[in-house]
Order: sequence, then structure tokens, then C-alpha cells
Amino acid sequence: LSHIRARLWKSQSIYVRTRDGKCVICGSTHDLAACHYVHGDNYDYSEIAVNSNCKKCHFLFAQEGPAGMKVKEAYRLYLENKWGAATIDNLIQQKYQIQKLTRTDYEKIEEELKIKICRLLSEKSVNPTGRG
Repeated sequence: LSHIRARLWKSQSIYVRTRDGKCVICGSTHDLAACHYVHGDNYDYSEIAVNSNCKKCHFLFAQEGPAGMKVKEAYRLYLENKWGAATIDNLIQQKYQIQKLTRTDYEKIEEELKIKICRLLSEKSVNPTGRG
């Protein structure tokens, strides 16, 4: 399944960077990456948990200390404004519920992502790689 997961993550990353078009934390449009707010198999393809971050914010998000906390707070605020605080609290609570995806699950997600990417690309004339 590792090759399917790798292919799916690449598609998810393209989808997220195309969907957002900018870093959801600082607004930069350069060197975008798909960044998990919450990690886990059940979140890799989440509309809520994965968003675009520039490389700087993505790096800082993973850091401890004041700079990392500031980025984490900004990411949380973005998510709360978009989805509501209760949804984000629920997302964090569900982090501890393990969900193993099957080959069929991955194939379904892959088909859904293809449709979403095609739809987005027809709506936007954006560089799908998110790189300058």
C-alpha cells in the first residue's frame, strides 16, 4: 500500500496547494507545501486538517518555542475562522481514534481527488505545483 499512499499524498498536496493558493498562515504564494494541522492516516486526505503553508511557516509549525507557538496559534485561528472552534476541537479529539484504511478506501480517495483536482483546475488558472 505504500506506493498507493505516496501517489495519493502527491495528489492531495497538489489539490490542497491549488485549492488554497497561498499560505493559510502568512499569505505567501511562494514555495507552498501541504501541511497537516493534525497527523494520522485518517487526516492525510482531510479537507479540514491539511492546508497550504509556505516552507517557512511549515518549518516553524514543527518547532517548539515562541516562534512555533505563534505559527500554531495562527494556524488554529485560521481553521477556527473557516470551520468553527467546535469542529477543530472535534478534529483534535478524533486524533486518538485509529482508522486503518484499506486498499479500497485508498482507491476511492484517489478517484475523489482526481475529480476535485480537475474541478479546481477548471475553475482556477493556477500553477498546480504552488511553486513560484
